[in-house]
Amino acid sequence: MLGTFRIGDLLILELVPIIELCKGDVIVFRESDSEDHKNELVHRIISISKENIVTRGDNNLRKDKILITEKNLLGKVVKIERGNKTLNVRNGWSGLVVGKAHHLKLSIKKMIWGTIRLPYNKLKKSNITSKVWKPKILKTTIQTSEGELVKYIHNNKTVGYLWTETGKSKIKKPYDLIIGSRKSEVRR
Repeated sequence: MLGTFRIGDLLILELVPIIELCKGDVIVFRESDSEDHKNELVHRIISISKENIVTRGDNNLRKDKILITEKNLLGKVVKIERGNKTLNVRNGWSGLVVGKAHHLKLSIKKMIWGTIRLPYNKLKKSNITSKVWKPKILKTTIQTSEGELVKYIHNNKTVGYLWTETGKSKIKKPYDLIIGSRKSEVRR
């Protein structure tokens, strides 16, 4: 539910019977009825009937396939604590509008990326961008218990990382157009 919630938010739940829930409510539930199954999800109700509740995360394009019952329902999210503030969570009709807005934004992003992916990847392979765009990127190396981590920083923000031992990396767009192709500009 990124977009609605942030990492570090504390969710405040209200225990409600399943019959009191409505479309747009944000709920917390387990993936199964089993008490041993600890994987909990926070998603918004997108449809509700006597037979089942259908949910989807605000940052997801697909609805969940999990059957929600009284046994795996943990509660309805009514507030969040973020820093020193307590904020109300939009549930019901207004929550549904918020969820649909997030879903629309995600769909538009997916459509735009589908349109520009091919030219973007060709541009990335050509290395032309590194000749035109020359931001000062700080490359810093950190020793961790899992090995050496290289972080790429631009304007005090991490724009990418590389685990040197595994070769696993994650470079944010559009920095992936230049990091790796312009090694002389990446400084320690």
